[in-house]
Amino acid sequence: MFTDSHHDPTTARLDELTEWVKTLEAQINHPETYRKTQPHTEAVITSPVSMHMIDLSEFREKFNDKMWMLLEVIGKEGLSKFADIESVLEKRMPDAKINRQSVASQFRIAAKHLTKMRVLNEYTLHKVPMIPKLLLYSLTDIGDRIFQDKFFVKPVESEMARIKRSYHSLEHGYGILSLQKVFVGSGRYKEVSVFNRKNENNPGAPYDYYPDIMCVPENGSYIDYFEYDLGAVSLPDLIQKFKKMRNVTSCLNFVVQNRDILVKRILPKVDEIVKSHGHEFLRNTIIRLTTPRMLFDNKADRNSWLVFYDTKKSLDPVINKIVL
Repeated sequence: MFTDSHHDPTTARLDELTEWVKTLEAQINHPETYRKTQPHTEAVITSPVSMHMIDLSEFREKFNDKMWMLLEVIGKEGLSKFADIESVLEKRMPDAKINRQSVASQFRIAAKHLTKMRVLNEYTLHKVPMIPKLLLYSLTDIGDRIFQDKFFVKPVESEMARIKRSYHSLEHGYGILSLQKVFVGSGRYKEVSVFNRKNENNPGAPYDYYPDIMCVPENGSYIDYFEYDLGAVSLPDLIQKFKKMRNVTSCLNFVVQNRDILVKRILPKVDEIVKSHGHEFLRNTIIRLTTPRMLFDNKADRNSWLVFYDTKKSLDPVINKIVL
């Protein structure tokens, strides 16, 4: 039996999708032309699956210059840390040098307003090394649409999104970035590499080992590998990590979030592994443990390590009495 396409919901749905694809192509291929023919009230790209269209004019009329500047920096630069966002914005303000505190306050207020308007997501991390309180921002779905409607481009991938994709958590990822600054600031390395995890740009690594941080000294004669740990790793997982690291280096470096976690959670597991495998895959191995603060205070020199093992000599730990 033939049906009238005007009354067939399936056909109507296909027609709707076809029309949406044509509209989407026009927006992408000829954004300026498309913009001039449309009322300035809707997001540039809106899915037909949505139950209703969001009227962006209600959001735009609440924006001031500082809010637009914030949105532009987040969307175009991919910055997430408010300190970084604020630094870029202040450079664009002619009166920032005269009254920096006032300018900074204006951008903080703008960020809070955009969060209340559901244009930005706000996150606060309290356990990132060397940073007592880390304030982060990202675009919401609405913020993404407003950005595209204003600037005619999609926002770049944010730092926060990249960290979520690359690490166990934001706390873990930003801890690694904080450590990167410590190693760079020490002056001991010519290259400090992060984002070494398996991804589309790094599909394979020797022995399937993807270090949190790789540091190359000035002479380039070797590589120091570092793992950053928050204290939640299980004993079996730690054993596997030891094995992977030992395949590429004889010096296993672990940086633990703080001294309390190192002593109570990580050191007992490390000691058990050394006692069980010190004469097997861990023979002739140096294992070092410390905290970000110790590395920072000692510029990553030999006094930076709180505890270390040298299984060639003994399976017992050596405690750095200088710092304990």
